Amino acid sequence: SDELKSYAGANRWQMISASEAKLSTATGTAIGQIIGFEVLTGTGTDTLTGAEGTNRWVVTSAGRGTLNAQTAFDGFANLAGNSGADTFAFGLAGTVAQVTGGEGTDSLAARTSENQWNFSANDRGTINSLGADNYVSFSGVEQFTGATLANDRITLAPQVTQVQLKAGGQEGDEPAPGHQWKKCR
Repeated sequence: SDELKSYAGANRWQMISASEAKLSTATGTAIGQIIGFEVLTGTGTDTLTGAEGTNRWVVTSAGRGTLNAQTAFDGFANLAGNSGADTFAFGLAGTVAQVTGGEGTDSLAARTSENQWNFSANDRGTINSLGADNYVSFSGVEQFTGATLANDRITLAPQVTQVQLKAGGQEGDEPAPGHQWKKCR
């Protein structure tokens, strides 16, 4: 398989199709357009943005995973959706610094282990495994799926008015003391 590695520093990768991308510096200076690859390797601080339309991200370990089951990526701190309904799913070891949804109704599926959700707004916050550091910060995401094999804890800041939890939660899921929530199906 063909692998494309990034320049040193924080770079931006914009997917155009499954095997075509534009690469620019963090300040937006164009580096070039790349065609015909299966693996993208970032510097560990890079941002990878999905192509126009719907994208499915599966994060399997630190900064690593697949995009639309066709393009493998490694070394990306930030993942961004685009104009469609993007999905970001995390495996047991999956972690990135930031997930940013795009214009569509975007969703985030947490690890199957116990999670602590901390919502600072209706569409933003952090998730961590109970007793551990954050494994993702998120913004611009509208639908959330909790652990399928364990209970989650959910903390809502006072300004949070609505959180849409999709299938996957457990009966033992509970908000932090002083908060209320209900599951939406």
